[in-house]
Parts: sequence; C-alpha cells; structure tokens
Amino acid sequence: MLYNKKGVVVDVSSVDAFTVRMDDTQKLHEGLSHAAVETALPKRGGTVLILRGAHRLRRGMLLERRSEDARAVVQLAGDLRVVEVSFDDVAEWVGGLGEQLDIADL
Repeated sequence: MLYNKKGVVVDVSSVDAFTVRMDDTQKLHEGLSHAAVETALPKRGGTVLILRGAHRLRRGMLLERRSEDARAVVQLAGDLRVVEVSFDDVAEWVGGLGEQLDIADL
C-alpha cells in the first residue's frame, strides 16, 4: 500500500504512465497514473516544476502557497516572470535548476 507515502518520479513512459521510486524502501513502482498520486510542494523558496498549463515544463521558485484557494505563486527560472498556478499543476523539483534546459529555453 502506497497511501501517505513519498516518492520521486524517475521515469515518464507516456502521457499518463510513470515510474516512482519510494523514499522509504527505494522500491520502484511502474505504470502509475496521475489519478493515483498527489503532488507535493516544497517549502517557500523551494524549486518546483510546472506540470500543466501555459507554463508546462518550466521550473521556478515557490514564492507563496495559498492554501485557501489551492494556488501556488511561482517565479519562473530564466525570465523571472511571476505566475500563479493550481497546486495540482505544480510539484516539487528535486533536481538542480541547471541540470536540464526548461522548455522555454529551447
């Protein structure tokens, strides 16, 4: 059972199928779908990846968490624009900002 457990997405095999390595056991769980998981947000100042919407695949810094309306305020890497997205559309990024180019850098 994976309820209330943390893990890291290590591979995306299709639009709605990915592999997660669990933090506690290091075990891989393949073929998971977006409907089966909930994204996690870092503390203020942490790095995030935008998963959906106009800024999809952009990384940035979490400036603010608005729990009352489930919104995150993010400063995008690169052009430093500030955008607001749903909690469901953003997740903590555990890699470094310089590891790969953002989609906007291509």
